[in-house]
Amino acid sequence: MPYKDVQVEKGETVSSHASLQAYPEAIISIKDSKTGITVHVDHDGRHVMGVSGNGETLWRTEVVGENYSCTAGSPVVRYLQIEGDKVSVTFCKSSYGEIELKTGEFRFLGQD
Repeated sequence: MPYKDVQVEKGETVSSHASLQAYPEAIISIKDSKTGITVHVDHDGRHVMGVSGNGETLWRTEVVGENYSCTAGSPVVRYLQIEGDKVSVTFCKSSYGEIELKTGEFRFLGQD
């Protein structure tokens, strides 16, 4: 699901999304066809959320926080990809990690 299909909160526009302001081509929403879980970056660009097929928030995880400093680029999530039961996350310019799709548990993997 491309970013233009992201549901925004009342009063928010896609152009006000922090990730899209920093990286206009960012992939900030994706749906897992097996579980029906939609994963998307929150409007602040720092949190990632998992939402069930019926719209229930399953988890909300901080990806860009004080423990994962950005040494280059904007401090926002800029790419999501589902691989099996994990969500690969790229943030800042070249920091990356993974999130457990069902639990939202984040693991920082490093930066280039």
